[in-house]
Amino acid sequence: QRLRDMYKTLREDNWDGYDAVPISSSAYDKAKRLIWLIPPTLPEPEICPEPDGSIGLEWHKENGDTFVISFDESSVVTCAGVFGRNTEIHGVEEFKGSIPKILLNGLRQLFNVDK
Repeated sequence: QRLRDMYKTLREDNWDGYDAVPISSSAYDKAKRLIWLIPPTLPEPEICPEPDGSIGLEWHKENGDTFVISFDESSVVTCAGVFGRNTEIHGVEEFKGSIPKILLNGLRQLFNVDK
């Protein structure tokens, strides 16, 4: 619901007052599909519209661990995560409707979920 409400307000040029590009329908559709695929036992992500027309999904833990997934109008999804002082991941993978392995690995690492 939050994603849909946000998308309705971000489809215009300059939605942020600083010349932001409208959020693309492709980015919205991919973010919506991924949110439905994320196990309901995990916390909901923060939804972050970007001025370039992409949408980010972010999870932040109190200890500083962070995992971010970003969708634009292309067929790929990008991600980056920081887990503790010495572990980082980042990658780009095609999003075909199921959760790409790198995203599953990042979410598992962030939330200490067994494979």
